[in-house]
Amino acid sequence: MKKAESAKFPFLSANLIDKNTGSPPFQPYIIKDINGLKVGILGLITPDIQSRFSKDTSSNLAVKDPFETAKTLVYELKGKTHLIIALTHLGLLSDKELAKRIPEIDIIIGGHDKVKLDSPIIINNTLILQAYKEGQYLGILDLTLHDNVKAEDFIKKATYKNVILPLSDNIKDDAEISDLIKKYKKGISGIAREDNFYRKKFETYNPGREKATTVNVFVGDKVCQTCHPKEYEFWKETRHARAYQSLINKNQQFDLECIGCHTTGYDREGGFSNPGRLEKFKGVQCEECHGPGDKHQRGGNMVKNISEDVCLRCHTKERSPGFNYKEYLEAVQKNLFWK
Repeated sequence: MKKAESAKFPFLSANLIDKNTGSPPFQPYIIKDINGLKVGILGLITPDIQSRFSKDTSSNLAVKDPFETAKTLVYELKGKTHLIIALTHLGLLSDKELAKRIPEIDIIIGGHDKVKLDSPIIINNTLILQAYKEGQYLGILDLTLHDNVKAEDFIKKATYKNVILPLSDNIKDDAEISDLIKKYKKGISGIAREDNFYRKKFETYNPGREKATTVNVFVGDKVCQTCHPKEYEFWKETRHARAYQSLINKNQQFDLECIGCHTTGYDREGGFSNPGRLEKFKGVQCEECHGPGDKHQRGGNMVKNISEDVCLRCHTKERSPGFNYKEYLEAVQKNLFWK
């Protein structure tokens, strides 16, 4: 509620209900007048969100059925607007179901599933778009509505162009937000170092997560070095070897969304799950791509040729937009003196 009060835009949620009043704590919808065109915009969230409510929140708030809520509001909005847009946090499958059940909704802009749609899905006459994730893309829908068309045929007769623009390095960081992120990272890094904070918290919320295993154990780069000294020396000069240090340089070594692609064996059997227990797992080592070394030590075969799929686990379009498997592989192979 405090965030809603300080925000410079309205919070919309039609099916989140205050149990004490029976009414939504936020506006269920707004109506925008755009050059005489009245556009109704309503907000809907998934009932699944209730499982994440704290004890205090669950005693005061409830989430009503989004479909029934939308049906009621759309009936109300039809007499006041020319166009209806639903902003949803339901998931793509539920967005499709919403379009089937309530065709009077002209446009659905959904979140929740983090799906990237380059082109809208059309069900009945409803356009379904997705916001994707983490503010990494900006979606632009240019909609041309034609004169002398009945309101119920606006979308059916309209022409549109949809563009998904990536938030690339060419776009400057917002100074205020950038400063907040730097302070946040510095704060998290400091807290995590205090009295082994991260390890204690991890053991509290994930008891027994890192049970010992006798197979598929990650042995670490120093063990690989004993039999493959030339390969080890070459690897030490690569960015993979310095991957973990790059997180430290940015105060992101405790960011669970980053650590998996800058270390070896993260969240895998025989590896590690707690950033407070890195020890021999720093950097993208041999085993991250070739598999756990314990099996190899005992006479088993390793994955020798690395396919593009292995690289794409981390070199995604969002994290590594310039990655080209063939070009990167050729660039590395030119320097391989053990071919």
